[in-house]
Amino acid sequence: MKRLYLLLIPALLLATPSLAQERSGTVWHYLDHFFGVKPNGSPNPSANKLCADTYQSYAGPAITNYKINPQTLIMSAETTFHGKTYKLHPLGLAGQYAFGYYQRHDPPIYGVIFSINKEFSSSYNRIILLLNKSTNCVLTNLDTL
Repeated sequence: MKRLYLLLIPALLLATPSLAQERSGTVWHYLDHFFGVKPNGSPNPSANKLCADTYQSYAGPAITNYKINPQTLIMSAETTFHGKTYKLHPLGLAGQYAFGYYQRHDPPIYGVIFSINKEFSSSYNRIILLLNKSTNCVLTNLDTL
C-alpha cells in the first residue's frame, strides 16, 4: 500500500498546474542605437558613428513572439524585422531566456538576437550587421551594449 502512495504523489504533482507554466507573449522594440563591435563581439567604440551613418535606414521596429516553458525549458521565438521573419533558436545563456539566428547568405544582416529575463519583465533585441572584415555593427533598443 505504501508503494501505491509513493507512486501516486508524483503523479498528482505532475497533474497539478504548476507556477512555471508556459509563458507566451509579443514584444515590440524600436531599434535605433548603433554600436561597433569586433568580430569576436568585443566593443569597438570608434566604429559607432560609422555604423550609425552606414545603417541608419535599418533603424525601426522589431516584433518578437515567444513561447517559453520555464519548467521544461522548451521554448521558441521569432522576430520580424523590416518585413522578414527570422525563426530564432534557443541559446544557453545563464540568467535569461535568449534566442538567436545567424546567417551568411543575406548580407548585411548576420544575426538576430532576442533575450528576456527570467521574470519576463525586461527584454531586448539586437541585429548584427556586417560592416567589413574587422568590424560588425549592433543595432539594438538598448542604450549600451
